[in-house]
Amino acid sequence: MTRFTLSPRRLALIAACALTVPLAGCGNSLEPVTGKVVYDDGSPVQGGTVTFNSKTKGVNASGAIGGDGTFALKFGDGQGAPAGDYKVVVVGKDTGYGNPPTVDEVYGDPVKTPLAQEIVAGKNDVTIKVKRPAAAKAPR
Repeated sequence: MTRFTLSPRRLALIAACALTVPLAGCGNSLEPVTGKVVYDDGSPVQGGTVTFNSKTKGVNASGAIGGDGTFALKFGDGQGAPAGDYKVVVVGKDTGYGNPPTVDEVYGDPVKTPLAQEIVAGKNDVTIKVKRPAAAKAPR
């Protein structure tokens, strides 16, 4: 039976590699990002998801839209998002089969969405305005 031994040099190399891997995605600090998703008339989008897709870094941060339209972005296990320029994707809550969507579908397409936002160092409080789909009417 062959015995495997670790020399101090090999052990140091393994430890260095093990410590480097978790830090690979941590090059950027996370900036707090909160906000509200509203329709053109100012009423809140009630439920759904907002996702910020980085235009340059290949990362994204997302958050659930609450009943009052508010959200807070999360990136991995942290709160916020790295600073940078983002395309914003908004998907309204699932209304069930056969029911119209609550947000125009163009905002749910990462390529076609017209929404963009810059995240800067420090606190970011953003308002995202979207349109209702043509078939959806404002709740009464």
